[in-house]
Amino acid sequence: MLTYKALIFFIWLMSQAGGGLTDRGPVEQANRYEMTNGDVLKGEIASANEDGLVIKLDVGGFSERVSWQHLTQDTLKRLMRDPKMFEWVEPFVDIPLEVKARAIPKKRPITIQPVPRVDLPPRPGSFMATVTAPLNLAFLGLLFAANLFAAYEVAIYRRRPAALVCGVSALLPVIGPLLFLSLPGAEETIEEFEAPPTEADASARQTGRIPTPAGVSSSLSMAKSERTTGSGLEPAIYKRGEVEFNRRFFELKFSPYFRVVLSEAEKSMVIVVSTPRREFIATRIARISSLEVHLQLQGGAGEVGVPFGEITQVQLRPKDARG
Repeated sequence: MLTYKALIFFIWLMSQAGGGLTDRGPVEQANRYEMTNGDVLKGEIASANEDGLVIKLDVGGFSERVSWQHLTQDTLKRLMRDPKMFEWVEPFVDIPLEVKARAIPKKRPITIQPVPRVDLPPRPGSFMATVTAPLNLAFLGLLFAANLFAAYEVAIYRRRPAALVCGVSALLPVIGPLLFLSLPGAEETIEEFEAPPTEADASARQTGRIPTPAGVSSSLSMAKSERTTGSGLEPAIYKRGEVEFNRRFFELKFSPYFRVVLSEAEKSMVIVVSTPRREFIATRIARISSLEVHLQLQGGAGEVGVPFGEITQVQLRPKDARG
């Protein structure tokens, strides 16, 4: 079966058929095989393949196999008309360029189709448009509520007016709670001062009795008056939940034990402070702050600080008693 290219060549050869015939007859022309060296073989084709052809000579016998490239162009064009020999002869035939151009199939025109494009996102809006988005407003509302809740907790912890702390925190979010948290509590702002020595203080030092410190509440003077009248201390037990352990509690309940020199009644009693980890037996209170109390341990074991938050029970009992 001829291809498109071979069909073009075949039509071209047929168009040249008229010029390929000379004054010789068609039969005589078909039995002539001219070679490029000028020799002419007459006869019929006995065998043909890709290496050439063998001719049965009219004079008798067979010729040697003649290669295709040794045949003239006229002979090759004539042999090329036979579809059986076309594929062997065609490579050796000189075809005009215009015929070859017609044999080349035309390329289909390339049509550029529009490419589907993804829509670009809208341009970002202004800062206010971003802030006023519903989801962002809800998030800011949660942050503001958390800020006020933190301010309320700080007000309770530092014992400040809740309205004041929450109002400042509403105007200064985050900064307000941190500001009040860094300030001392309301009790801590009361500065203790030492009154100038008086004649009573001088006489007390000569007799070996140290007066009560000036910063201690009036309960100290009451306790002192009770001791001067000869009344003794009574054992007592204070538990968390029944009382609040803080600075004011120890100043009111154990004011005699703040002194450096204790009386005989105070020496006969000890303060037992219990925590979840251990129990402290103290003979006096060395010092106190807004967060913890420092105890002078029994037997000269040194001084220890106990935070108010860890205290579960405070007991005043005789020194020889066992808990």
